[in-house]
Amino acid sequence: MASASTSRSRLRAVPSRMPAARSRAWSAGVVVAILCSLLASCQSHGGPAAIAPAGANSVPSAAATASGNQSSPADAVPLTGPAITAFGRPKVQAAYQQMLAFTFHNGWNPTLILTHADAIRGADFAEVLSAMTPECAATFTTAFGKVEKHDKAAIRTLEAAIFFGVIGPKGMRPLRSASMVSRRRYGQATLGVQHASGIDQLALSFSAQADIAMQDQAGKNAILPTSRTVRFLLTPNHGSNAATVPFLISSWKATMTAQQLTPVG
Repeated sequence: MASASTSRSRLRAVPSRMPAARSRAWSAGVVVAILCSLLASCQSHGGPAAIAPAGANSVPSAAATASGNQSSPADAVPLTGPAITAFGRPKVQAAYQQMLAFTFHNGWNPTLILTHADAIRGADFAEVLSAMTPECAATFTTAFGKVEKHDKAAIRTLEAAIFFGVIGPKGMRPLRSASMVSRRRYGQATLGVQHASGIDQLALSFSAQADIAMQDQAGKNAILPTSRTVRFLLTPNHGSNAATVPFLISSWKATMTAQQLTPVG
């Protein structure tokens, strides 16, 4: 998970021995690959489904596909299969669009990227919680309580799913700009059906990529390429907002990778 600290939040390639109030540093020339099972206690299920390579598409906004895309998120959903049979392609397309927006808006949130771990509060994740089943929201809240107590494992797990308090090597920090997060891309959806708690649930996996603009104290800029593969287990939403939120998250897994910093200019 992402971490925050009163000192400085740092990301590293591998878990490190660090003070309780400090997260990990992102080093140039390394790859971070952290498998997290953020909400594993909500549902028990197998490992992540295979993820297709990410395409060159721009990610859609929360509500609609950005203009100029070579294809829309709907085109990344298979035409047939058990999930299509169980839920119908329109609902599966809506679920994919919903989870794309959720992943990019929360996983690469510029405000959280700039927020140190000790400044993170439960209220910062209100939108995350609203997308979950009550059971998973309770599990997330419990897990975040461990982050507030500087539990290293909980910090790493949250960080794999949601960036926060990012600091690069030699004090390099995210660029405070509207273009801090750029080149959002997404991959082909991988679908499945899982029967749990007496209902069919939609298993949805995909890859997501984005660049984070960084800057050192001398004003030199660099790009930090990052990516995630995510797997959601989704439960049909029968609430009053089902028309706009067709599914609720009952399980969420993520693998996060940070690649080498690329100088700019």
